[in-house]
Amino acid sequence: MKARAEGVAEFDRRLRAEEADAARRTKEQEERLSDLRQQLQERDLRWAEACKDVHVLKQHLPKPRFSPRGNKENQELLRQLEEQQGRMHEIKRKPTSWGQGGSPSESGMLATPARSSEGGRSSLDSQAGESLEDPSNTSINSSA
Repeated sequence: MKARAEGVAEFDRRLRAEEADAARRTKEQEERLSDLRQQLQERDLRWAEACKDVHVLKQHLPKPRFSPRGNKENQELLRQLEEQQGRMHEIKRKPTSWGQGGSPSESGMLATPARSSEGGRSSLDSQAGESLEDPSNTSINSSA
């Protein structure tokens, strides 16, 4: 019976130690959770303040004014971009530009007469066409 009482006492000590350990871990987790909640509240507060600041700044910032001259410059740049894209599509459609064979005359890569700048082609385009037409012509006119 004495052995049984000692066994029960040992079990009781272990049980109390485990209970104290569980209570300590629970308290640590509660403290950690409390810290995380506080950090989250601070973050939410900063976020709300930042949103308010953005809203206020949007109301008070002047809207950019566009000058008529700038609009003409933008239109010119857009026109030039469209011309460049058109030339790129032209090049991509030609069979010889992708190594698919064919002669320059079949693909329309022979020289075309030079047009004025309003026509869409510059003198450099005509020079490039001439150099394709005559392989011995390797000089490029840099004055253009």
